[in-house]
Amino acid sequence: MHKFLIGFLMISVTVAISAEKFSPMEENKPLISINPSGVAINGYDTVAYFDQNKAVKGSQAYSCEYNNAVWYFSTAENKEKFLANPGKFAPQYGGYCAHALAQNELVAANPKAFVVKDDKLYLYSKKKFARKAKFNIDQEKPLRERNWLSFNKTF
Repeated sequence: MHKFLIGFLMISVTVAISAEKFSPMEENKPLISINPSGVAINGYDTVAYFDQNKAVKGSQAYSCEYNNAVWYFSTAENKEKFLANPGKFAPQYGGYCAHALAQNELVAANPKAFVVKDDKLYLYSKKKFARKAKFNIDQEKPLRERNWLSFNKTF
């Protein structure tokens, strides 16, 4: 009986910790890929993808919080652009790898593997996936959209 009670308590604590880990979704916050420090896109400037068509490392000096994540920018101007319209500049699918999402997997993206198409930023875990996506990004869209909705309901 003693072993049963200890086992039950351990499971209860594990469930409580797990529930706390995903509490932002309970508050209607979107699922965002962040590093262990809570920074989105590993600190890359999401506005620079659109304005410079390249991955530019941001700075903590130009940071803000949006959707329960910290976002870094390379300039104060980029930070202000983001704050004026975060939905325009935030990456699709919370910054997770778009290709992996089509495979029904949540995989952290490599900020240097990206595609900007139709004013939307898509991140990938590998540069080879980004290169392929330049030609067939629309083909996987129905799978990505369905799986993204499923992941957002799960977490």
